Amino acid sequence: MRPRHLCSRHDGEYHRVSRLTSRTDALVVLPPGVEGLTARRAWVHDDRVRKVVAVAATLLLIGACSSPSRSTPPSVTTGSSFGQGCHPASLVANGEVQGNASPGISLWGLTGGQPMSEGAQIKIVWRMTGVGPLVVTPIAPDGRTRPLSWGPAYHLSSSYHRPGQEWGTGFVFDQPGCWHIELSRTIGRADVYLEVTATA
Repeated sequence: MRPRHLCSRHDGEYHRVSRLTSRTDALVVLPPGVEGLTARRAWVHDDRVRKVVAVAATLLLIGACSSPSRSTPPSVTTGSSFGQGCHPASLVANGEVQGNASPGISLWGLTGGQPMSEGAQIKIVWRMTGVGPLVVTPIAPDGRTRPLSWGPAYHLSSSYHRPGQEWGTGFVFDQPGCWHIELSRTIGRADVYLEVTATA
């Protein structure tokens, strides 16, 4: 008795499932990847089991012949406050600004009440606890870093009474918007967000 052959494509290769038309015997060759039945032939003599195996083989063929679904990579959206203003800006009050510091670290900046305006020369004196030299990195609203106009200059003595050591820095904010000031020491870091207004 000639078997009928059904073809399926599985992982780039063709495999055959042979079914005998006999009511008592069935020869099934399943595609690779099926645990327990890979690369071997199973003779089934029971009529009821033969039917179950035939249905299972048909389902495997349907899955193998289906076009593989192409998963669409998720879109990546980068959240940023660049160019959107500070939400919120660091609080500047009474000529001072307090930074958002890592645990156990304190940061205060003395602005002297200067208006934070585009193109102006701004001096800020920082008092920061921690260990090591101070590194100050201004990040403009467009997301790019800018150099300091001068500093950080370490102060040996001062009348500014806040915890930590003291440094002076100079800024020229060349565009309006939210400026992110990163301050870091060997031990300790802090962030300040300043809203710079456009010149009239």
